[in-house]
Amino acid sequence: MDRDSVLITDNKLFKHSILCVNYMTYDLQQEQDTINPCTHADIMVLSHEDEQTHPYWYAHMIGIFHIKVEYCQDKTALHWSMKHMEFLFVWWFRWDASHAGWAAKCLQQLEFFDEHSPDAHGFLDPDNVIRRVHLIPGFAYHIDSQDSKSACHFFYLNMCVLFISFISDITKLCIGSSITICS
Repeated sequence: MDRDSVLITDNKLFKHSILCVNYMTYDLQQEQDTINPCTHADIMVLSHEDEQTHPYWYAHMIGIFHIKVEYCQDKTALHWSMKHMEFLFVWWFRWDASHAGWAAKCLQQLEFFDEHSPDAHGFLDPDNVIRRVHLIPGFAYHIDSQDSKSACHFFYLNMCVLFISFISDITKLCIGSSITICS
């Protein structure tokens, strides 16, 4: 999409506080994740890598937004179509494959991309969110080893949530899910 063919209506950006993700559990019950950037902000999406080393990507949701845009497919056209666009602003996690997984009997580790990396932050369509994930801070890996109150460098991915999400993905193929941005 060419940037010149998109106009943000009134230059307004609307912020939301909650994202609701409806999904089916492994036993075919309908559930809903309520994802709040201030409290439960870690999410998973399907990986889009050609090399399938891990089926998911993980992100920390910083904000939930929507904008109204006007889009024109042809610059000479007089008709611009109005669209409502929802998106998330995220800080991506990098998957650490060293000494983790079922064979190693260790929880898989995630770490944030360096904040100065061009891959660290990005925008994401809320429809791509599978569900919220539960991350456990790796307290043994503080960024500042002298300060026990500093942020953790690594986070452990709760394998139970990953397994249930995998089963949930299979049921979604048959039943479906929906995403709602709640104010």
